[in-house]
Amino acid sequence: MPETTREADVRLDAYDPFDPDVIADPFPYYRRLQEDAPVYEVEKHGFFVLSRYDDVVTAAQDWEHFSTTWGPGPQRVESPVASILQSDPPQHTRLRSIISKAFTPRAVTACEPLVVEYAAECIDRILEQGQSDLIDEYAIPIPVVVIAEMLGVPREDRALFRKWSDDIVGAIGGRVDPRDSQREFNAYFSDVVKSRQKDPRADVISKLLLPNAKGEKLEIPEVISFCLSLLVAGNETTTGLIGNLFFELAKRPEAWRRLREDPSLIASAVEESLRFDAPNQGLFRHTVKEIELHGVRIPAGRKVLLLFGAAGRDAEHFERPDEFDIARSPNRHIAFGAGIHHCLGASLGRLEANTALRIATERIAEIRLIDESPPYVPVFFIRCPEHFRIEVSASA
Repeated sequence: MPETTREADVRLDAYDPFDPDVIADPFPYYRRLQEDAPVYEVEKHGFFVLSRYDDVVTAAQDWEHFSTTWGPGPQRVESPVASILQSDPPQHTRLRSIISKAFTPRAVTACEPLVVEYAAECIDRILEQGQSDLIDEYAIPIPVVVIAEMLGVPREDRALFRKWSDDIVGAIGGRVDPRDSQREFNAYFSDVVKSRQKDPRADVISKLLLPNAKGEKLEIPEVISFCLSLLVAGNETTTGLIGNLFFELAKRPEAWRRLREDPSLIASAVEESLRFDAPNQGLFRHTVKEIELHGVRIPAGRKVLLLFGAAGRDAEHFERPDEFDIARSPNRHIAFGAGIHHCLGASLGRLEANTALRIATERIAEIRLIDESPPYVPVFFIRCPEHFRIEVSASA
């Protein structure tokens, strides 16, 4: 661990969620925040941070005080198009009632054969090579293929699909200018939506064009906006989930052997990865009205970062919070958020991660981590190594 991130050396005034050192290892800062400043103002950027489990859950559920309408990033961004990620009731209620039909249990279960098939193809290549960049060759391809299939994106366009996703996430983190990718994305999916209006298929876009039980329909810009949300949430966070899960398991050969011997632990291992190293470390809200919490006054109209990643390490709710325990139970983490903005795709992300781990543990006898200190994606809310290499051997 870098010297600057040892818990004993951590200073509250050094906490900056955009700092590369903090992104690489935020957990000592989370502990200090929870113990000494559960409501902390990052004066450099002018926003507040909530880190304790109870406070994060309460704020995530309290849209009347903590609104999403200025966007999930640190800057105020007001969208001209209604978005499920950037709206409060009643608008959010209408959008979610229409969009949720794309994530019914039946729709999610229908994705499983594709995940099984593609995960097996990836494992075949990894075993043939003996070594692999787990991110490039497993954690990225699986969610890209699934979301592309859901949206009806043909195989030849998947690389472009991933580029748009990376650029838009990078923009939220302040790294890149997303305007070209945004224009390309909007033009591409405008054509797809028009095509589905004329010739519906068994994909998400065709479903979104249908009215709900009340006869309410999404406008075309709203459909495109949701496709963008699905692109980002479905790709980046699931890549983070699979990447973080395998990174922790590759460091723990005994845990890998235990999963091979007892596959019933696969689901709890996935949940533990979500708690221990949430792929979405946190998102912003803004205060609609002034609120006081733990003696700190947060004025109206201020951005507030809800740290889901810190909540998963709160010692008040989790015994041995810094220990990775694949059999942990109960495990009431909030990696997928809480309240009305609880992630619609949570069940799909779980299916992908569970299937990816099951296929891998069936086929790979031993896994060894080569890159013990990989660089992390330099975006404040995405928690995932950019790359890490593993060495594997096939099961008999």
